[in-house]
Amino acid sequence: MKRIVLVFFVTLLVFTSTTFISGAKPENTPKEEVVYGILDSAGNLQKISVVNGFVLEKDATIADYGDYASVQNLSSDAGISRSGSFINFAGKAGRVNYQGELVDRQLPWAVKISYFLNGQPITPEDLTGKSGKLKLNVQTSRNTLENGSFFDDFSLQISIPMKMDLCKNILTSGATVADNGSNKQFSYVVLPGENGSIAITADVTNFEMDAITLAGIRMAFDLPLDVNQINQSLNQLVSAASKLDSGAVGLLEGADALKTGLQKYTDGFELLNSQLGSLESGANSLETGIIGLSGGLQALSAQGASLVAGAQSIQDATFLSANAQLSGIGITVTPQDYKTVLASLPQSDSITALVKQLDDITTFVVGVNAYTLGTTHLAVGAVDLKDGAASLSDGITTLAGGLSQLYGSTITLNNSMKTFLEGVATYRAGTKSFSAGTTKMEKELGNQLDSLLSMLSSDGKVYHSYVSSDNTNVNFVQFVIKTGGISAEVTAPATEPTPIEKSLWQKFLDLFR
Repeated sequence: MKRIVLVFFVTLLVFTSTTFISGAKPENTPKEEVVYGILDSAGNLQKISVVNGFVLEKDATIADYGDYASVQNLSSDAGISRSGSFINFAGKAGRVNYQGELVDRQLPWAVKISYFLNGQPITPEDLTGKSGKLKLNVQTSRNTLENGSFFDDFSLQISIPMKMDLCKNILTSGATVADNGSNKQFSYVVLPGENGSIAITADVTNFEMDAITLAGIRMAFDLPLDVNQINQSLNQLVSAASKLDSGAVGLLEGADALKTGLQKYTDGFELLNSQLGSLESGANSLETGIIGLSGGLQALSAQGASLVAGAQSIQDATFLSANAQLSGIGITVTPQDYKTVLASLPQSDSITALVKQLDDITTFVVGVNAYTLGTTHLAVGAVDLKDGAASLSDGITTLAGGLSQLYGSTITLNNSMKTFLEGVATYRAGTKSFSAGTTKMEKELGNQLDSLLSMLSSDGKVYHSYVSSDNTNVNFVQFVIKTGGISAEVTAPATEPTPIEKSLWQKFLDLFR
């Protein structure tokens, strides 16, 4: 026996001298860590235990690190040696587990659980067996007292059981609901790096509830997302928004040009409208003057017959006198043949004078006849002119009324155009903002998509030990956190049996006792 003890200490001395004395720490055996946190019903931390699991292909000595207050072998009765934070013990081939209880450590999440009955805060202890309107709040946030990246890398699944025979009219949001015997299980997921806020209301009778559990795990989903297709769609959206903005610019320029042209059109109508009064007054004056002219011509035409008769009398008297002079030679002349007859006579001054006298009178008669005929035609034309002037005056009056209405419509159109232009300007400002927003969205959404995919994908991610930075070979880390329940049952403190008398399952259950 002494020889065995001596060999053991020599071996331990050699191992210590080749590792710690040389300054090189042995690499830990590859393992998995399941961290169990025990909270009270309000979310305050009670203790943290870690179950370290190893899979050995053959019997081997396990090396691990952790600052534990106590350790316990869950796979066999073999003892566990500790030197500072270094832990080693013999393990059989297969699955090997040991449990350690940490001291002076915090969980990555700070948990706060609040209870309200009939609108008033109440402690979990006082809530047992009560009835009324219950509101339960569970809030999770980053625990600033704990270092590490678990809060940013791990999601938190929160499960709240509600006894259906004691709870009615349960209201909550964001939960996945599942039946679990006489309970309904309300499950929520808080994404990595996010704070959680859960609220449940219910009408309760003789209230009790089992423990709330929180599981911290790394999310790993194989999402069937075609990132290139998403990026292509985003590019198309940005391009379409840019074209929409360019079209809005063209619309704004066209609307502005239309407004300028319409303003000129309105100004022209305004000038025309200002002259309509003068045009209408001139048409009325023209009609009055033509009426007077027509009356004068009618009077003048009525005197035409007298003028013709007088001229004819003068002509008759003149030819009567001429024939008296020519009676001595037996010649008689008429207005139709006097030139021929007198031309056949020997010419003398008296004959020449007589021819001129007869020319003058016949010319006078012809002129009077022409004059009276002209006045008759003028009088007839003046009547038509008078009717035309009346129609012109009426037409100008109608035109003035129509142009006045058109001018009013043009003013309305011009004002509407101003409003339309303001709307187009607002529309263009919106398309500009939309185009800028889509460009920004493309960048931000791309970054968020990359971040989300990185969050949900396990590709290339490694686990870091929660227990100790000296544990560099960690294949898996999980957190299982459990609160105290609310129950009227009073249980006596359980006595701690000796480890050798417990089965492996009993040792595992001890984590939640």
